[in-house]
Amino acid sequence: MKDLFTARMAFGHDILGPIFYDFCRKLHLYQCPYRGKAVCLFAYRGGVRLQYLYNKYLTGKSISQPVPQHSFLTSRILALKGAIRNSYDKAEKLLLREYQGYTLLNFFSCFCAGNRIDFPHDLVHTKIDADLLKEAVFGNSRWAKEIQEYLDKQSSVQKEYLAALTGEHREVLLVDTGWSGTTQYFLMKAFPELRWHGHYFGKWDTWRENPPHFHTISGISVEDSMYSCERPETAIFHYHHIIEGLLEPKFPSVEHLTYDFAGEIASSHQIDLTLIPPQADESIFQGICLYFEQATKYTISDISTQTYEAFQKLKKKILYPSPKDIPIMTLHARSADFGKKKLVPILHSTGNAKGLSLATRLDAVKKSIWKQGKIVEEFPLAYPVLLRIFNNRRLNNFTLHLITNYYAHRRAQRSIKVFVCHTG
Repeated sequence: MKDLFTARMAFGHDILGPIFYDFCRKLHLYQCPYRGKAVCLFAYRGGVRLQYLYNKYLTGKSISQPVPQHSFLTSRILALKGAIRNSYDKAEKLLLREYQGYTLLNFFSCFCAGNRIDFPHDLVHTKIDADLLKEAVFGNSRWAKEIQEYLDKQSSVQKEYLAALTGEHREVLLVDTGWSGTTQYFLMKAFPELRWHGHYFGKWDTWRENPPHFHTISGISVEDSMYSCERPETAIFHYHHIIEGLLEPKFPSVEHLTYDFAGEIASSHQIDLTLIPPQADESIFQGICLYFEQATKYTISDISTQTYEAFQKLKKKILYPSPKDIPIMTLHARSADFGKKKLVPILHSTGNAKGLSLATRLDAVKKSIWKQGKIVEEFPLAYPVLLRIFNNRRLNNFTLHLITNYYAHRRAQRSIKVFVCHTG
């Protein structure tokens, strides 16, 4: 275990350290033109660890922050609640995708967590669909009015909260991990009087939709619509949790705003701020922070060179990992988000059963966040060939279909040989 801890810390120091340090250096440059004109909001949860690293960078360089900054209690689901009426089409598409197969009761137990809604008995176990969702947001039934009252309260408290953070500033710099800026989209719809600018680690058109707000966001470390072999940083799109997972402190997402005992606006879930710095079991993040402490001796040229080399190494480890890379780079299971209580593992488990079918193994690859890592785990002998097949095509079912056919063909050839031997 000590060797793994050391290896993970070295991975954080040598590879992710320069990448995050370079992000903070560029973030400072991005913010300088807004001096005296804007306020910077670091979004929970990933953004607050970027804030931690950014302030570490500023302290190390003995430079002041160009604009006032605040930690910002927000999330996709919370921002959506405040904007759902005036951006309904976008909200509907997102909610139906996130809660596909959920019953009405289960859906609202996530969406309106902690609020008792008196649903008609005949609707409780009905699957959520476009008609039910539209009724909830715009309908006149008693249960719909209860939901609308909840949404109105969330919108009101968000408005009060944001006004306290921004003060007289009309320009808002939103800092977060990224990728498509959905949270910012809903914030822009809910608060159009503010001019929003997204300064994200990564900008990625995940669904190839070219969202209408994309011109307002920047991917400081990586920006593209898909992986490009000429741009090593875009390999992160194949395993973006290597960034997000490290930047999510171990406290719940902000899904609902309320007032604490002192009358201050707070998250409905308790947030332990002591969990933002690296914890004893977060060896990779410890390595990143160690790099920040040592980087003050490096020149800009040194940082640029180390960052380029780090992205090259990270690309190789994400796309063509070796078996020893798997335990080093596999992070904790990520939250399913949107109020859902389940956790999604990085590598989907097939259990300890022996003799698993090819279909079961390939299904585990499809369900894994880091698919290349799962290929190595499931196919310890054939993984070099399979990774080459996999990485030379887009990550989709067709690629897995090719791998399935490859194995089916091999199996068929062996069967023919056995048949020929037996029939002589």
